[in-house]
Amino acid sequence: MISPAASLGADPVPSPLSVEPTPVLAADDDLVSRQVLKQALKKWGYRPVLCADGTEALSRLLAPDGPRVAVLDWEMPGLDGIEVIRQVRERTPAMSRYLLLLTGRAENADIVRGLDAGADDHLAKPFDLEVLRARVSVGGRMMALQRALDRRLQDLALAEARYRELVEGVGVAVWVADTANWQLAFLNRHGEHVFGHPHARCVSAGDPWSAFVLPDDWPRLLEFREHLLATGEAPPIEYQFRRADCRVVWLRDTVRLVQGSDGARLARGVTQDVTAQKLAEAEREATLRMQTSFVSFASHQLRTPLTGISWMLEMAEHEEGVPEAAAEGIAMARAAASRLIVLVNDLLDSARLESGRIQLDLAPLALDEVTSGAITSVQPMVQRFGHTLEVEPPPAPLLVSADARYLHECLVNLLSNATKYTPEGGRITVRSEARDRVARWSVQDTGIGIPPEAIDQLFTKFFRAPNAESMETEGTGLGLYMVRLILSRMNGRVWCESTPGQGSTFFVELPLAPRA
Repeated sequence: MISPAASLGADPVPSPLSVEPTPVLAADDDLVSRQVLKQALKKWGYRPVLCADGTEALSRLLAPDGPRVAVLDWEMPGLDGIEVIRQVRERTPAMSRYLLLLTGRAENADIVRGLDAGADDHLAKPFDLEVLRARVSVGGRMMALQRALDRRLQDLALAEARYRELVEGVGVAVWVADTANWQLAFLNRHGEHVFGHPHARCVSAGDPWSAFVLPDDWPRLLEFREHLLATGEAPPIEYQFRRADCRVVWLRDTVRLVQGSDGARLARGVTQDVTAQKLAEAEREATLRMQTSFVSFASHQLRTPLTGISWMLEMAEHEEGVPEAAAEGIAMARAAASRLIVLVNDLLDSARLESGRIQLDLAPLALDEVTSGAITSVQPMVQRFGHTLEVEPPPAPLLVSADARYLHECLVNLLSNATKYTPEGGRITVRSEARDRVARWSVQDTGIGIPPEAIDQLFTKFFRAPNAESMETEGTGLGLYMVRLILSRMNGRVWCESTPGQGSTFFVELPLAPRA
């Protein structure tokens, strides 16, 4: 029974949980004590749940929506407070109830008995209600924290389930390995299909790569690991891997270095089977080599007779007494032969570029000198069309790393196109400037422009824009293709911006050469 000396106090501090009244069970077989507890709990902002015996208290505490905080008197008929606490602890999850034991027993052995049964705290009678308020408040806060922790754990479990569902659903191997020994700590189920070994063997056989990567690729994989450990990241690596059925496949690893919860360095990776891609690439390269060889062979076979035909037509053209009609036919045939020779030479050059047989001599070049030489080469054509050609030089001379001969050919090609595809009396502007670590060269014209749908195909083999025929110009469709190949070999690039009917601008970027 609560001591008559206990009082409700003047103004007890309301519970922080008073916005949503928290139910607190108060079990005591003494009516007066129950009423005092009821008034006190209501004043403190709780919702009292009163019980007169232990059996009712146990039933309430075990209910799914029952109170999570309870004040239990030790001495009650039926089940005493100790037994209620013991059964609650046995039948509910740990830390799911805060149980405060009220007792008139002050012996240490009794206190120990109550705490051993599962009580979170005890309060000896008679007690001060302010002390009770503080301890109930502690219980409320503990249960609020426990509920928040439970929700957080549920969220984490749900997130982990979704993550595992995602990881198991992708068509790649997802794994985590300890970088100390490269043994797999985790491998998704699809991993055994990628690696071609049973899942259990992959995660229990030490370093699976050391056992199954082909010897020729093993040194590269070791270098990859060293770079990863030194820098924390590394570009993807491809290697050959022997499966359990002895079939060799190509795998690609993309790996990041992460820190485990214990501070250990872990490698988190994704492995793809790229065998089909490798086979397709090999087939494509073989086809390209065959195509290049054929073009080279055919071009060589054509160039010799075409050159002879051109010479014979040139001699016939200068023969005296040739009828006028025959002379016109000879001139047309000679022009056609010359065009065929240009086409054959372009085919040979493109075949050499594709096969890598053309060796470029990269050296520091003054870009303005190469530009001046290219302009000199196209000047007669510019004058024939009546164009105005302007050059806007850079503020300071630019040195680029390039091959003089082939850069000259690229600029001549771009300047020739600007001239041919601009109606008479147009304007052509050449500019160059430094951008970060590259030099940018451009030629802008006021020509017919290029349709947007043709821009992406502009630098492919044999392509000519649909509106190019309107200018009645001849071309093989190989010029821009070779410009792209040559510039890429110089670590540069080329692109175009255009508005149909207003003109085009072709841009070239090349790396700046270091100054001595």
